[in-house]
Amino acid sequence: MITDSASLQHKIELAVSGVGQAPPKTSQTCELSKRTEILRDHRAVWRNLVWHEFCTVPAAPLRDLDPDSLFRYTNTMSFHRYPDSPSQVLLRENVLAQKGWEDSNIYLTRIPSRRLATTEWEMWTVSEDLGCGRFTMDPSQDLLVRMESLASISFTESGITEAAVHLRSLTTGAAHPLADNSTFYVSFNPPPQREMRCEGQIVGDHLGVFYSDDKTDGFKKTVIIWDWKTGDKILEIVSTSFFSFSFIDEIHVLIASHYHYMEENVWEDGNVCASVWVYDLTNHTSSRTHLTDGTYRCAFFLPLSYWVDTIYVRCNPSSLHQSVLSYSCIEDLPDSIVTICEFCQVEEDSQLEETDDDEIDAEAVVQVFVPASRLRARISLATPGQRFAWGEWGPTDAFIQLNARPTDMEARIDSVYGMRAVDHDTDFTELCVYDFELLRISNYYATDAEASESSEGNEIGECPGPQLRLWGHRVEEMFASDEEGEHDWSNELLNLSSSVELPQELWGLDWQSYNSLITDDAVVILNV
Repeated sequence: MITDSASLQHKIELAVSGVGQAPPKTSQTCELSKRTEILRDHRAVWRNLVWHEFCTVPAAPLRDLDPDSLFRYTNTMSFHRYPDSPSQVLLRENVLAQKGWEDSNIYLTRIPSRRLATTEWEMWTVSEDLGCGRFTMDPSQDLLVRMESLASISFTESGITEAAVHLRSLTTGAAHPLADNSTFYVSFNPPPQREMRCEGQIVGDHLGVFYSDDKTDGFKKTVIIWDWKTGDKILEIVSTSFFSFSFIDEIHVLIASHYHYMEENVWEDGNVCASVWVYDLTNHTSSRTHLTDGTYRCAFFLPLSYWVDTIYVRCNPSSLHQSVLSYSCIEDLPDSIVTICEFCQVEEDSQLEETDDDEIDAEAVVQVFVPASRLRARISLATPGQRFAWGEWGPTDAFIQLNARPTDMEARIDSVYGMRAVDHDTDFTELCVYDFELLRISNYYATDAEASESSEGNEIGECPGPQLRLWGHRVEEMFASDEEGEHDWSNELLNLSSSVELPQELWGLDWQSYNSLITDDAVVILNV
């Protein structure tokens, strides 16, 4: 029955591939069977990790950036700077964008994608001096958002400041034709001469912007979300402890924050932990609201720490390609991975002095991966204002790593796409790919019994092929405390870890700073 139905085969391949967007109908791929073949080829490339093409993309004339230091690969690869650096590079869909801090131009490169029926490289520049140091974009909606930097803002006598947010066409740089109002404003009151960073994200009709000084000395940071087409403000939340934000879909926004327990005495050990607060955009006032007003839907806490410095929450749900509200059941939403990364002290100094384990470090980068579907399931069942301690959700819903990479690299959104994440080993000779899509994992082991027997429970480096990974025992010891009791590990999150040798052209380079960015079709390696 399945073999006789091209439509059914295509639907099955879409589900198994888990790609964000199906191949479009074109004059070359009008047949459904041809588009199904493209999906199968695409899945095989990611499963086998065979490089399709190695190519160098000329770097834009960015300050402190070597023109020969930007490399790009189709069917797997790319590279960039973190948000508060002098230069900015973004990868969204199959468009790579670069901008220098002192350069008003944005240099864009469209990456070829057989899956999207684009075969040619395309490069263009958007030029418009709006005094904007930061930008974000959504190529699927031809939307470029330019956010005014504080360097170009004049403070008023009252101290109130308005930063402009401009909506432009990504292809032309002109005002976006679908926006009723092409300029929004963010009002805040920072101390004079204080440096701020800015980040933005677009999901469907929603645009979110966040300005922060990354300090916790009383300055109120603001997360504002608009309907960018109508100009209506949907949400404005302020707090002194906000650090980052991210959408998981058009309905829910996550805001990462420090949370201090000293006054509440919730736990005896430690006094702070990273936390992620969830706001429901369909059921919230648009008026300026403080975190302490308790209007959040629920909150998720990370393991308790002795101090927490930076906290980044990131998700790239752009693979939905249609409104969440158009789905009849939330369980039908395409899934995506949420990453939470914190730089913290995970153990007390006195405990570290008593151990002989040289691998233990008081300071650690803790990186958490959790599927958005699992968060949505928790959110849907939560009572308003409910707070989930780590032991109530982390051991079963999340995959966690220690000292995975510099914490500032996790400021990026584009190091994870859909249900895949990328990283590389310490000597930069191999690319590591993590796949969290259960259907793809089960399909792999169902068709390769030998791989299943040799890989289950192994860590990276113990066997040459793909490996099925669970929590590391060291992580379990540090974060699954006795107070939380026995856990049911039967629903524990799995991921399939694979690695592939990087092209030799990259070996021996002086990688002072690096990162790997990912889309469905490419990985981009940056060295800046």
